[in-house]
Amino acid sequence: MKKYLFPLLILFAILSGCSTKSPSMITHVDQSDGRFDYITGEALSDIKGVVSVREDGFRDQVSIKGKKFDLAIPSEISDKKLRLKVALKNGQKTILEIKLPKRAVIDSYDNFADRMNGTMNDLDENTETRFPLTTNDGTFIADDENEVQTWIHVRDSKLVGLSMTAGAEAEEELAAIIVSFILSYEVNNDKVYEAFNNFLDSGKTTTVTASGYKFKFDHGDNRVTIDIIKSVD
Repeated sequence: MKKYLFPLLILFAILSGCSTKSPSMITHVDQSDGRFDYITGEALSDIKGVVSVREDGFRDQVSIKGKKFDLAIPSEISDKKLRLKVALKNGQKTILEIKLPKRAVIDSYDNFADRMNGTMNDLDENTETRFPLTTNDGTFIADDENEVQTWIHVRDSKLVGLSMTAGAEAEEELAAIIVSFILSYEVNNDKVYEAFNNFLDSGKTTTVTASGYKFKFDHGDNRVTIDIIKSVD
């Protein structure tokens, strides 16, 4: 029995030496933004490079810092998969497949623009933000008025996300946009108002879902950021 055991141990040692272990990775997808899916990842050791490939072959830019990486993919209204090829500085490599669930649609864009512009006209004559009546697919600045920059994310002529960034002097303009959305889409005002006040009091990121719409209040670079998306059923 011993004469067979020794060659087997040698063979096992050779096979073990030739194998390349895949690095352990932790990944996370954040879909709370109105425009992008944010993918983050962390390895056990420093990352050398990450190649991100969408289903259509498009390659996205990936930011790498030590053991971590992050990238942003425009959100879609159909389920997508993202292929990540990760190489570590210790020679280990792995391929990851990230699932990006579809986003719900807020409204057709032309209907959204018509409703919002009409509501803002009725609400406050001093409100200057207006949405273009037609637009192409993509992520755009719809308007930039009174220190409020308003972004829209459109796919197949449908509005997927609405985002606003506002400076310190933008209270009235920002409030008018939010209230116009609440009135146009019959959103529970009390929930949104309470969440926004909690955000102002705590200074912490606050998220609330009201009447099927998700509002996220955040801040960065001395500006308030508000994202509005439709909750997925």
